[in-house]
Amino acid sequence: MIPSATYRIQFRNGMTFDRAAALAPYLQGLGISHLYASPIFTATTGSTHGYDITDPNEIDPAIGGREGFDRMVKALRNAQIGLILDIVPNHMATSLENRWWRDVIEQGKNSRWANYFDIDWTRPVTLPFLGDTFEAELESGALELKRDPATGKPAFIYYDQVWPLNPQTLATGEQLLTYPDRDAILALHEAQSWRLMSWREAPRQLSWRRFF
Repeated sequence: MIPSATYRIQFRNGMTFDRAAALAPYLQGLGISHLYASPIFTATTGSTHGYDITDPNEIDPAIGGREGFDRMVKALRNAQIGLILDIVPNHMATSLENRWWRDVIEQGKNSRWANYFDIDWTRPVTLPFLGDTFEAELESGALELKRDPATGKPAFIYYDQVWPLNPQTLATGEQLLTYPDRDAILALHEAQSWRLMSWREAPRQLSWRRFF
């Protein structure tokens, strides 16, 4: 059926599949032929738009999951309304909630997902998420080598950011947790496939194409 009148719904911010399903009779009365839905795949926690996808193989539980989606589709069919999905296969969040991205951070170009992202592998993956240089943040104590609360493994932790180490460097990380040494911690950072740096360096240093 060719759309003749669409009604766009932005999911999240309280809008769920069940709320959309309840609108079906109203939309039918308006003469709407198709519901145009914003992205529905699992996105970062608290996402307000859904374009920062973390799992393209799962319908987001935050807006009702697969069961809620099926209920909405049934309600739309009963109202003779079609469904258009906003699917953005080239949008993924560079968040550690994204298991593909996390694996790239841990494994570097050896990750099975390395080619899923537009990364310049002639240099480390640049992570411009610090307020100052790596050295300055380490000196201030804001950036620390500590255990990841989720995995128990050594990681660089900066406020609520937790950056996992390459598995081949975990033994060194364990040693440094027991016997901290600034120069050795700097060398551990240099041994990763990524580099944490100041946000000010992003315009000049970013080594990957950023969507979210």
